Amino acid sequence: MKINKIICLGDSITGTCCTGYDFYDGLKFYPFLLGEHFNCEIKNYGQGNNSNEKIGIDILDALQKENTDDSFFVIGWSSAIRRLVFMEDRNTLENIGDATESRPWYKSSLIDTYATLKSMIIAQTFLEQSNVPYVNFFGWKSDFYFDDSSIEWIGKPYVDYGKSMEWKGGSDKKHGDGINLYNYKSNMWSNAVTDNDKIKKEHSFDFINYLTSKLNVKSFIPIEFYNFLVSKGIKKSTFSPIFNKNTEIPVFNDEMLVISKDDLHPNELGHRLWTEEILIPHIEKVIEL
Repeated sequence: MKINKIICLGDSITGTCCTGYDFYDGLKFYPFLLGEHFNCEIKNYGQGNNSNEKIGIDILDALQKENTDDSFFVIGWSSAIRRLVFMEDRNTLENIGDATESRPWYKSSLIDTYATLKSMIIAQTFLEQSNVPYVNFFGWKSDFYFDDSSIEWIGKPYVDYGKSMEWKGGSDKKHGDGINLYNYKSNMWSNAVTDNDKIKKEHSFDFINYLTSKLNVKSFIPIEFYNFLVSKGIKKSTFSPIFNKNTEIPVFNDEMLVISKDDLHPNELGHRLWTEEILIPHIEKVIEL
């Protein structure tokens, strides 16, 4: 298959490229590098702060607007905590507890994850029905991990402040101990119910496991973009007021792989390593099938 057009979708990791809204004034990130390697047209739908629901909508829009003959979709999924909210009152939005990932207690809820999986499965269904080849990857702060031939939800614990699952080894598997499977913000009620009538009802996440089993695992790159960069090497950094913690900066031969210690978006070198070592081999494998 000769690729004539690559359609890139995702959040700021995708959209900040010079082929997108060019946030960094001409930096050449993975969409540009793919166009250069495959000598094809690039359409960049990426936008900063995109939710997975919005990325799913962008995929449907692209399928309707673009000529997909001999095209290839590259989809970079974001964190599940980013939600598509239709709301005119900005002040109300800012008061929705921890509904923004900039808060120090960042984590995704059961319903956040449900919304992300619905977006992924809808996109997968329409791409495959349209016979359009594609590849998926997670950029950073993913809510999923790869376990042999399956994708699993990490189910980040809510018990202790700042507690999270830890990465062990280089196989992109996460491990944790003593997780209470009901310690998630999983209470559900309709917005038609008054506060006085709300009854606490805990839910297990069996339906999340069912949805992850419906994902086409072979379409996913089994390592996050950011974790790939970290695997190249890290150096300690000073306290970052942006991320409210000490940061570890990914480096390669003592050269940083991110924009700066306060902006952990991958830089040109980071994108080039990711594109050459990970993205291109996966795309070439798909188009050879």
